[in-house]
Amino acid sequence: MKLAIVDYDGTLFKEETIPFLIGLAKNKKIPRLDYYKSLIKIYYVVIKYKSGLDKSFDKERFHHEAAKAFLTVFNNMRKAEIESFFQEASIEAEKLFNEKIISELKRLREDGYYLVLLSGGFLPYVKIVGEKLNFDKIFATELEFLDKGFNLDKEMDFITGKNKKKTIQMNFPKEMNIDWDQSYAYADSYFDSDVLELTGHPHAVNPDSKLNKYAKEKGWEIIR
Repeated sequence: MKLAIVDYDGTLFKEETIPFLIGLAKNKKIPRLDYYKSLIKIYYVVIKYKSGLDKSFDKERFHHEAAKAFLTVFNNMRKAEIESFFQEASIEAEKLFNEKIISELKRLREDGYYLVLLSGGFLPYVKIVGEKLNFDKIFATELEFLDKGFNLDKEMDFITGKNKKKTIQMNFPKEMNIDWDQSYAYADSYFDSDVLELTGHPHAVNPDSKLNKYAKEKGWEIIR
């Protein structure tokens, strides 16, 4: 089996999911009070991260806390309402897909590759996007629905940073005989370099400065 592993934010999707969803929440059927309460919590997380006062508050923790702050916007919405919001979001997201990656996916699918979508975003949203694009496997942060909103007290296994490589290795163990040398990977951030290095065909997509430098040193293909 040959894999094609694609990161979502900044790679397949040209923007970042949380700012994108915040923008939609402002214009969709989200209660105004809940929207602004969530926004205040997000600003608090941003200020805490930017201040640099808490040295343990690194980029990965920032993303986790910002995600949880955003999810409070759904505190007074039932599951069906939340799913409807994510459905609408998936339609809007299609306008922001990276067409070069869409073309790569089409080619790899025709060549018999097993397509894997990897995201630190929310599974109820990412799954809709991934299924529309015929991904074979979708990994994203799982959420537990409550009668209203999500269970934000539960420990969330965010698929970010080192967890991405761990997720891939756990779900595609040695006994599956993956042809890693012929597999492909696409990502935009240096934090995803561990996943890129798993494959024989790593691609840096609109890479951040650190990944851009690393990709050039490694001789990886860069897609802009």
